[in-house]
Amino acid sequence: MNKLELFLMFLTLIACNTIYSQWETNEYVDEFGDKTGKTYESLVASGTFSNSETEKSKADYAFIKNDNSLIIKVYEYSTNLTKLTDITYETVKIKQPDNEVVTIEDVFFTKKGELYFTDDKFTKISSALTKTGKYTIIFDKSGRHFSSSYKIELKL
Repeated sequence: MNKLELFLMFLTLIACNTIYSQWETNEYVDEFGDKTGKTYESLVASGTFSNSETEKSKADYAFIKNDNSLIIKVYEYSTNLTKLTDITYETVKIKQPDNEVVTIEDVFFTKKGELYFTDDKFTKISSALTKTGKYTIIFDKSGRHFSSSYKIELKL
């Protein structure tokens, strides 16, 4: 089983999740489906997205974290990985359980609908997600011909 098949199986198993999420440890596999000994953590959270065609439609967000990066994959309508024509750098705001807001600027948002947190941005988001309780994460995706807003709700 390759990484994509494992990830899709993971998403299927937790597709009915609530806002209550916990990090789950998984192991990378190689092209033969053999475990590599390297691990990552993941979780899936629910939320919404809005753009010129829809308002507060359902979205799922897959978090994938290893030792030095965090990726948030954006699934609009809970099924489609967001695909856009422009690469952008966005501002991500995280409302923590104690209502403190952490702002992380210039987060890389790929054409494939993935937010990448590396280097100092990874340090900031890792630090921001350490408290127990309810989180709300918001960010936008703005390009020449589009604008979308996203909202994630989860409880750690």
